[in-house]
Amino acid sequence: MDKQKRFTRPFLLALALHLTLLGLFALSALYKPKVIEPKPVPEIIHATMIDTASLQAEAEAVKKAKEAKKQATKEQLEAEADKEQAKAEAAAQAKAEAAKQAKAE
Repeated sequence: MDKQKRFTRPFLLALALHLTLLGLFALSALYKPKVIEPKPVPEIIHATMIDTASLQAEAEAVKKAKEAKKQATKEQLEAEADKEQAKAEAAAQAKAEAAKQAKAE
């Protein structure tokens, strides 16, 4: 009996310790802390404001530039045509003069 009495107290302490640990594990499983999720960071958009008046003015400037270029091309073609016509007239006049001189001889 002495042997049984000798191990009773340590056995009870070990049993109490194990039951306490088991109870703490059960409590920790039941009460989980709330996980605070951080708010998502909004995406930063880099934008430029465009005024419709300035946009229309720029479109008008481009349109005028195209018209001016078209007009310049047209004038250049007319000048070349006039030059060709003058050259043809000069050649015809030279031919007429040559024929006139040939007749005079």
